Amino acid sequence: MRTWTPTPPIWRATPGLADDLAAVEPFEAFYRGHLDRIYRALAVTLADPQLAREAADEAMARAYAHWHRVRGLDNPG
Repeated sequence: MRTWTPTPPIWRATPGLADDLAAVEPFEAFYRGHLDRIYRALAVTLADPQLAREAADEAMARAYAHWHRVRGLDNPG
């Protein structure tokens, strides 16, 4: 299975969204550490690489939107 290079994280690409880098860096580490595994699991489950990319991106966007809760979980990945 082939992996892909994701687009730049939204918090890095949007001016003003990442003003507090101390809050962003833990999520960025989570993003980089889990995105490929999430994508591969979705690609196998969905049998559609494009849909898997979209679902992985959506999952990460939702995790970022709720990071204040997600970061406190024992195993958020």
